[in-house]
Amino acid sequence: MINVPEGHVRFYEDGPWWPQSPTQQAAEQAYREAFLAAAHEAARWDNVDEAAIRRAWDERRRAREQAQVIVPSAVLFGDGPWIGEQIIYHEGHEVDASRTRGRVHGFEFVRQCRDELVKAGVAESLIGPEIIVPWLKHVAEWVTCDIDPERISIPPRPDDCLTERQRRMLEQAKKAIAACDPKKPHAILQRLAGVTRELLKWLWPGRIPLGKLTLLAGDPGLGKSFVTLDLASRVSTGAAWPDMPLLKQTPGGVSGAASPSPPPRSVPGTATGCPTPANTKTLWATSRPVALTCRSATSPRPTRRLRSRAFGPKTLFLTTTGFPI
Repeated sequence: MINVPEGHVRFYEDGPWWPQSPTQQAAEQAYREAFLAAAHEAARWDNVDEAAIRRAWDERRRAREQAQVIVPSAVLFGDGPWIGEQIIYHEGHEVDASRTRGRVHGFEFVRQCRDELVKAGVAESLIGPEIIVPWLKHVAEWVTCDIDPERISIPPRPDDCLTERQRRMLEQAKKAIAACDPKKPHAILQRLAGVTRELLKWLWPGRIPLGKLTLLAGDPGLGKSFVTLDLASRVSTGAAWPDMPLLKQTPGGVSGAASPSPPPRSVPGTATGCPTPANTKTLWATSRPVALTCRSATSPRPTRRLRSRAFGPKTLFLTTTGFPI
């Protein structure tokens, strides 16, 4: 049984949840109002304001950092062979957490809408007054709607609020693009019978293959971060896998990436069970946009040189979606 100290909660909550308690309903209202305010601000953009979006994300991170409290593991789990610490959160953080999430979402909704409309051929000068501003009226109506404790209510999407005239404008833009591009898009298909079978190579035999994407998913609090750190430790130090204690491995590299953030200023300790700093790198930016893919967008030939320059012969690449949209 987990014993959370009075005045604290186990998990960070910024929604969306079924708003059943008074606190959750207040958080839902804060989310809606912040979403509308951010969308109004974004409607005045001539171009996407990346700096404003970054500030909103930073504010969201700060809200979480200010709400968290680090306590010894024994505080939650009682006496026992516990080591390390756990993160819990101040009770009542939900309103500010939902407010910062709403601001991020208001900006991101408008950014994604602008990107899609530009791709569809709509002039950027028309996006704000013709599509975003009319959409804001629907968002304002959503903000004032009663909060249903049995229903998760999401903001209306701009493309769900288009008038018939706006839809005709989009269709005309699409036809103009199609007329300029004689090559119609088509699917590239391959029969399964034509697939060349190959033996898998393994990072963790029987569990994690080399050169493939492996997803580690689960509910909050199940230990995904702990397992990820353990994987990084074993790869970077060459320690054996849990079910193969007698089989040592050659140390490899570890590269990690997360949501956009400043360069890291802290690293895990160098005690047993932590990754080797010399073999561990974190990817936080690129000098210019690149695509680290095995095949280029314009050539069917594998671009192996790009891959070999980016990663070593055995590199564990870790990424996270700690701040989902």
